[in-house]
Amino acid sequence: MNMAYSIFVRFSSNLSAETTARLVLRDQDILLAERNNCEIILTSPDAVRTLSILTFFRGISGIEKILVRDEDGWECEEIDLWTPENLAGLSAKMIASSPDSGMEGPPSASGRICSPQTAAPRLILASQSPRRQELLSLIGIPFFSQPADIDEDAQTKSLENQFDSEPFSIMAALIVMNLARAKARKLLDTNPDAAVIGSDTIVTIDTSILGKPSSAEDAFKMLRKLSGRDHHVYTGVSIMSAAKEETFFTVTRVGFFPWSKSEEDLALKYIAEGSPLDKAGAYGIQDMGALFIRGIKGDYYTVMGLPVSEVYRRLRDFGITYSLA
Repeated sequence: MNMAYSIFVRFSSNLSAETTARLVLRDQDILLAERNNCEIILTSPDAVRTLSILTFFRGISGIEKILVRDEDGWECEEIDLWTPENLAGLSAKMIASSPDSGMEGPPSASGRICSPQTAAPRLILASQSPRRQELLSLIGIPFFSQPADIDEDAQTKSLENQFDSEPFSIMAALIVMNLARAKARKLLDTNPDAAVIGSDTIVTIDTSILGKPSSAEDAFKMLRKLSGRDHHVYTGVSIMSAAKEETFFTVTRVGFFPWSKSEEDLALKYIAEGSPLDKAGAYGIQDMGALFIRGIKGDYYTVMGLPVSEVYRRLRDFGITYSLA
């Protein structure tokens, strides 16, 4: 069943809006729902047409803002409009673009397979995050937790340059998978007999990536930026052993209540307690940060930092024995 989308565009001038509106009506074969001076709103009948219109708009100048909403009112990015087949191909694209893509072994849809897995390896979580440890423990598999020391800021900037020709939300998915993969690779190099899980989470809004805040002031700015808006939380996961790799991502939309004096006071109290400073986007869905959240669309545990049900299913391919008792 197709979903309708609303596309809001604000132009720098009334003339630009009028001219572009005529072009859209002619070239995109779509109805113009409304035009008000420098702003137009279009209604698109499906995701494919919406992607085409976004590509059209991003190829012209004089646009100050583009905002897409689905028929439930949630803000959308390109990644919400892609087909499952296109999304599945992102992992293979990410691996092909990585420096170690020439390693031996035929590529699979989500990684590469070098040889059959003959025994269940010990499991290492490349993180000391209490949240990820708690989630992975739900599976009932014994594991070790060890941090993977990589320069996330430097790698993120490098990846932004590498993928700057991609639509922003696709770039975000490629970045978060690459960061997860770098963490897994770091520990696998020193633990070649293990299976390693690397994970990374980022928050995006408009065309900004919000990682962990650099200070209390930065955390306050992030929370204020997210207020009254929907944003996306991406979590990339890379499960890697000497024999196999599975690298993927999940994404969830999160809506915040509008900013008010009450929210401002809550943000100051929350930041003073220190919890936001080690979290992407300066909040945690599992702590006081939940008080800002109007709702979510997608997997709760993606926002928390590890899509545990998807990890559970992917680990089966590594021959790891479960203990759910």
